[in-house]
Amino acid sequence: MNVTKISAAICISLLLILATTTVRADVIHGEIIVSGGGATPTGTDTNGDGTISLGEATGVDFTIDGVVFGATIDFLDTMFAPVTYFDFTFDPSIAVDPLWAFTFGGVIYSFAADSFSVDYQSDIFLSIIGSGTISATGYDDTAGSWSFTMTTQGSQFGWSSATVPEPGTILLFGLGIVGMGLSSRRRKV
Repeated sequence: MNVTKISAAICISLLLILATTTVRADVIHGEIIVSGGGATPTGTDTNGDGTISLGEATGVDFTIDGVVFGATIDFLDTMFAPVTYFDFTFDPSIAVDPLWAFTFGGVIYSFAADSFSVDYQSDIFLSIIGSGTISATGYDDTAGSWSFTMTTQGSQFGWSSATVPEPGTILLFGLGIVGMGLSSRRRKV
């Protein structure tokens, strides 16, 4: 393969990358913990005592809003912002958009829960985990994992994400390696 063909192949590859890569804002980094608020378990009273315990729960209804209790990186300025929760059902797992939302400093934050999985459930403790997408004005929607815990004393929600490189970045990295290999091969000839 001569230099002209190699240069043409690299140019075509770069054009394909640019054509398929959209202009993106920045993904959201950090963790957020929403705490407080009033919540009641929903479901069927299986023991006949007139109440639904956490062990019988199949969903959660919120009666009082929460507050941002812990925050890092992109959420740091939101400490103590009031957060509105939305009721959800976890058995069966039903996606909820949004699960919570709040506005702070002109930025709208919200979280969509894609999945619910019971991590632990007893009459006094409920732990649910899942995946979902957090959104904030000026940022790309960012997928991550979340957890929700509820005791007879209160509830807490936590979210975190691990940024995954987009396909265009991986492709560009791969082309760089191929280019280095071709360059090395050309020097030997």
